[in-house]
Amino acid sequence: EPSPPTLPPPASPAPETEEEVPEFLEWSLDSVKMLNHDCIRMIMTCAQIDFLDRQQEDAGEIWHIDILKENADGTELKREYTPVSNKADYKAGNLDLMVKIYPGGKM
Repeated sequence: EPSPPTLPPPASPAPETEEEVPEFLEWSLDSVKMLNHDCIRMIMTCAQIDFLDRQQEDAGEIWHIDILKENADGTELKREYTPVSNKADYKAGNLDLMVKIYPGGKM
């Protein structure tokens, strides 16, 4: 006697997909303080904390962030900065940068 046909297991529901972490997040500039003749301190916050927590972790204690500037003509300028704040502050949506200002600088 032939055996009954076997059926594949029922399909499991598709997992809910998380929104993909964008390459750049929007940060608000809360304050700028002049530290000396060519150096400023910038305090920034990010409202997209859920994305910050899902960003890939880099190894080590020294880390950097990329800042993207959109120019009026539609071009973009990207620069790397090493924050004064720590990674825990960053993951909480707070960023503290000390930036040297260059005369005629593009950023």
